[in-house]
Amino acid sequence: MTARLLPALAVVLWSAAAAAQIDNSALECGSSDTYFPRGDHWPMRGSDTPAGTGVTVRYQPNGADGVTSGAAQTAIQNAFNAWTNTTSPCSPNIDVTRGTDYPSRDRGDSYVCVSPAGPCTSSCTAGCNLQSYNNVVYFVNTTAAWAEIADSQTLALTTNPFIPDTGYTVTSDMEFNDAYFNWRVSGSGCSSSSSTCYDVFTVAIHEAGHFLGFNHVQCADAVMYPSGTNTMTRTGLSSHETKGLCAIYRARAAVTNKDTMEQCTSTADCPSSPTHVCIKPQGHGAGSTWGWCARTCATNSNCGDGFICATADVGTRFCKPGVNNTGQVSPSAV
Repeated sequence: MTARLLPALAVVLWSAAAAAQIDNSALECGSSDTYFPRGDHWPMRGSDTPAGTGVTVRYQPNGADGVTSGAAQTAIQNAFNAWTNTTSPCSPNIDVTRGTDYPSRDRGDSYVCVSPAGPCTSSCTAGCNLQSYNNVVYFVNTTAAWAEIADSQTLALTTNPFIPDTGYTVTSDMEFNDAYFNWRVSGSGCSSSSSTCYDVFTVAIHEAGHFLGFNHVQCADAVMYPSGTNTMTRTGLSSHETKGLCAIYRARAAVTNKDTMEQCTSTADCPSSPTHVCIKPQGHGAGSTWGWCARTCATNSNCGDGFICATADVGTRFCKPGVNNTGQVSPSAV
């Protein structure tokens, strides 16, 4: 049995020198509750907005060879549900719902060049801006297409374009390697005796963690362990994931407007006790929807587990997801 890689791709947005790199970083295992907040997260919409305004994913309908499209999509959505529908030890404030099918095998994102204006090609000198986007889940079925994504030994890859200043996740895509591997769902598809046959749900529940902003931990019992074997079959989250989920996407408080980590347009939207700010990227003022309610801070001790006291480009100190009392071997302190 060969362990295969399950990395994440971090994409920095809104920078003239936009960066994208495979992220295989992992936090050393320190306890049964070790988790690794990467720093980006999905702001939820809050109770004052209509239902169904959480994160929507779209599935490319063709699926994997040997597995019916419906079975594969259901397995992947069940993996998302394992994260978002958990009730113990909390009911997390995060929702990932299935949208309409996406027609093609691509990430569904469109970029335009800042200068010279036009398509993002090798002649683009001033960076590319994200113009439109979808959260797409699909199986990549040709070696040529997969070569543009990751190496042949990578089972799947989740890509998270986010705003580095504030950690606001803009979009995310999940790609499964159907060019070099085979897939199974509940007994259908390939045989687990084959070294290239992997369980869709088992891989998807790991990738869903990347989708939600979690990196690897070197705890063999964790869903977010950085590799897996073809015989592995997971059925749900471990204590590592539930601890992290409830810290970063904590249960919603009984507020009438916005709660911590929810999308906002102004600080007036956010809780006042403790003090919060609607943190936005530099240059985004009133009316911009790229803000989220963050607790203000002076040190990490003001933020709670799973958050660090960060400084935004505008100079505001705010609590942002990060490694702080997350079960690591040497807890950070400020």
